[in-house]
Amino acid sequence: KPTWFMQWNPRQIRLGSLLVSCYSLTMGSCASAQLPGEDFKSFYARYSFTESIGQGTFGRIFVAEDKLTKDDLAVKVQTGKKNGVAHIKYEAQVWRYVSVHPNIVRYAGCYQEADSYFMVMERCRRSMFQKLMDEPQWTTEQLVVDFRAILNGIKHLHMQSSPSRH
Repeated sequence: KPTWFMQWNPRQIRLGSLLVSCYSLTMGSCASAQLPGEDFKSFYARYSFTESIGQGTFGRIFVAEDKLTKDDLAVKVQTGKKNGVAHIKYEAQVWRYVSVHPNIVRYAGCYQEADSYFMVMERCRRSMFQKLMDEPQWTTEQLVVDFRAILNGIKHLHMQSSPSRH
């Protein structure tokens, strides 16, 4: 079944010495594809975007609401043309494999719509840096608990023979 999609494409245009950010809109229809082992055929059938929260080298990060559970999740959106389909599928397999640990962000699935890939994962409400800013007077006990959790997550990654960077 075809899925209708709209995608805002960020662009930067240089006007003399001024760099201006703007967006173009892509609209279309495509048949949704499913990666092996995924339960839902269409990203848009299960999730709806609520806000943009960041951009990295390999894609943009959005918050999306799960239409079934009403949970807010993080979604990394990337294109196969830019990042390579094999790399995206490998990243999804790694996330699926390592995210069973309580100190690793939980993986919820990867969906494909045309050349866009949507990697859905648990949303982290704040980073360690944000926690330091919010609570600058940590006790030694609080530091031990938080850093132990970080080290346990790293230990889990190493026990799975998966590097923390790809």
